[in-house]
Amino acid sequence: MGLPPPPAASNTTVSLNYAYAASLGFGGYSLGGLTAGVFSVIAGFLVYDFFFIPPYWTLWVGRAQNWVALGVYVVVMLPVASVVATMNASRAKEHRRSLEIRRLFQLSDLLVEDQPLDVLLRVIVTALADVFDFTAIPESTRRVIRFRHARQFIHAPTAALIYQFVEVLAGRNTRVAELEQPVFAWK
Repeated sequence: MGLPPPPAASNTTVSLNYAYAASLGFGGYSLGGLTAGVFSVIAGFLVYDFFFIPPYWTLWVGRAQNWVALGVYVVVMLPVASVVATMNASRAKEHRRSLEIRRLFQLSDLLVEDQPLDVLLRVIVTALADVFDFTAIPESTRRVIRFRHARQFIHAPTAALIYQFVEVLAGRNTRVAELEQPVFAWK
C-alpha cells in the first residue's frame, strides 16, 4: 500500500510548490552560510523531485523536461547561496565596524567633556576588551590570542603584551604566559 498520487495540479500550483522548495534554500543560506545553503539546495532538489516530479513519491526522474526543471533549480540556487552568504558576512562585518565607531565616539565625547582619568580608563579598557580574540589550534592545548586592528590580526607575542597592558589598566593581575603563539610564529 503506497501513498496516493498527488491530485492533478496546474502549472501555477507546481510553480508555487517549487518556490516553496526554493525557500528551503533561502532559509539555509540565511542561517548557516554557503555550506548550509548548498545542503538546502540539495534538500529542495530532493523534495521537489519526490513530491512534484512524476513518477510521484520516488526519487526517480522520468522525463528529460523534468531533469531540465531540476537542473534550472540547482543552477539558479547555487549562485544565490554564494551571494546570500557573502551578504551575511558583510552585514556582520559592518555591525562590528559600527560598534567600533560608536565606542570611538563615546571616547571622544569623554575626552571633550574633560572626564576624570578613572572614567577614561574604564571606557578605554571596555573598548579594547572587545578587540581581542582567543582561538584554538590543533598543535597546542593553549589558547592563541589575536588582536584585531585595521581589518587584520596581530598575533602573540605582540597581542599578548597589549592584552596584558589592558588588563593592568583594568586593575587585574593577569598573566599571559599560558597563551600560545600561532604556528607560523614557531618557525
